Amino acid sequence: MDIIKDLLEVNKSSLLKSIKSIKSHWEALLIIFVYAIMTQIITSIVSRILVGSLSIISGFLIVLIEAAIVSSLLFVLKDIVLYNRFRWKSVIDGLNYYLWKVYGVLFILFVVNLILSLFYNVIGSAAFIINTLFQLFILIMLNPLPEIIYLKNYDPRDSLTYSIEFIRENFLNWIIPNIIFGLILFAINSAIDVTFFPFNLAFLMPLLLKNIFLSIIISFAMIYRGHLFYLLSTSTRRKRQYMNKF
Repeated sequence: MDIIKDLLEVNKSSLLKSIKSIKSHWEALLIIFVYAIMTQIITSIVSRILVGSLSIISGFLIVLIEAAIVSSLLFVLKDIVLYNRFRWKSVIDGLNYYLWKVYGVLFILFVVNLILSLFYNVIGSAAFIINTLFQLFILIMLNPLPEIIYLKNYDPRDSLTYSIEFIRENFLNWIIPNIIFGLILFAINSAIDVTFFPFNLAFLMPLLLKNIFLSIIISFAMIYRGHLFYLLSTSTRRKRQYMNKF
C-alpha cells in the first residue's frame, strides 16, 4: 500500500508542477515541434551538400548536429524545470551546453553496440535475442538519461551508471507514467490516420496538425519527466512519506 500511495503522491506532485510550468510558459509545448523541424532541415541540407566521397564526413557531422540539437533541448528543459522560465534565446545558447556530454553518451553506446555486433555472426540465431535484450536494456534501464544529463553533474560514463541505479530504486514511479505517455501517443497516432487522405495540399494540413498535436504531448511528457526525475532523485520514499505527514 505504501508503494501505491507513494506512486500516486509523486505523480500528483509532478503533474501539478508540470501544469504550473505550462501555465507560465504555454509556448514550451511547441519545443519538440520546433526541434523536429530544425533537425529535418539542417540534416537534409548537410546530406545534400556532402555527397560521394564526403558522405563519411556527412555522417559524422549529422550525428554532431543531432547531439547539438539534443543539447539545446535539454538546456531549455532545464530552464523550465529548475527555474520555471522559457526563453527562445536558450535554443541557441544551449546548442553547445551539453554537446560533448550527449555526444559522449552516444559514443559509449555506439562502441558497446559495435562490440556486440562483432559477435553476432559467431553466435548465429542467438544474435537476435541478444540484440533485442540490448535494446530493451537501453529502453528501460537508460530511460532517464536525458534528465540525468541536464539535472545531474555526471560525466557520460557515470551518467550511464547512475541511470541504472536510479531505475533500480524508482522502477515503478518512473516506468508506469512513461508507459502511460507511450500508450497515449500510440492511441493518438493510431486514431489520426492520415493515410486515408489523398496526397495533395489538402493532405498536408491533417498531417501537419497530427505532428503538432503529437509534439505537444511529447513536450508535456518531457516537462513532466523533468519534474518527476527531480523529485525522485532528490528524495527517498521514506523521506517523502515523512514530509507528506505535514
